[in-house]
Amino acid sequence: MARQSVTTRASVTLRPFVPLRPFVTLRPLVKQRRPWLVAIVMAGAALVGVGVPAASATLGAGVGASPLELAEPAHGGTVHELVPALLVVNTGTQAANYRLRVDRLSAGPGRTVPPGWIHFGANNFHLAPDTRRSVVVRLSVPESAATGAYQSDVVATAVLPVVKGQTAAGAAAATVVSFSVTDGSGSSFPWPVAAAVAVWAAVVGLYLLIRRSGFRLKVERRRRGP
Repeated sequence: MARQSVTTRASVTLRPFVPLRPFVTLRPLVKQRRPWLVAIVMAGAALVGVGVPAASATLGAGVGASPLELAEPAHGGTVHELVPALLVVNTGTQAANYRLRVDRLSAGPGRTVPPGWIHFGANNFHLAPDTRRSVVVRLSVPESAATGAYQSDVVATAVLPVVKGQTAAGAAAATVVSFSVTDGSGSSFPWPVAAAVAVWAAVVGLYLLIRRSGFRLKVERRRRGP
């Protein structure tokens, strides 16, 4: 199966908090007759004060570039699976949780898709760096749905939990979801026409069968006497 191209919309760089000016208290008991002790204490304070540069972590999110669509118009009271499946990729170097939602971000014609119509096969899942997951997206159209074109976006957001010394951050990517709703039931097969054709074929077949068998049906009408 061909790999989908990935659209990355945002990335966030996280840098853990590192104290720059720690305080070190030297007790008066340390005297000049112990210069080696003073040197050790001062060297430790310098190392703590300067600190080692913390490695940065990138939080990233990507989704498949192909829009989520329906091959045929939908009807009220039906459930459909949008194609292709939503591809979510962790494009960063930091593991994160990914949350999916429906939101209108892109401009264009059509009604906004109500979020309650879209159902995700998985949501709020964990991805390690440089890993991906395909999520099935289903569309549930209520019977009272208005006809016409619909368009919105499916947004995948990478989030981290709030920890001490670090603020919550997020990166997001989105892809378009579009479809149309038409009148009528979920099936467009012409059942009345099919029934009429079936009856006509049965009558013709019975007539041909009688002729080939040589069977004749003779009906006589006799008058009764007084």
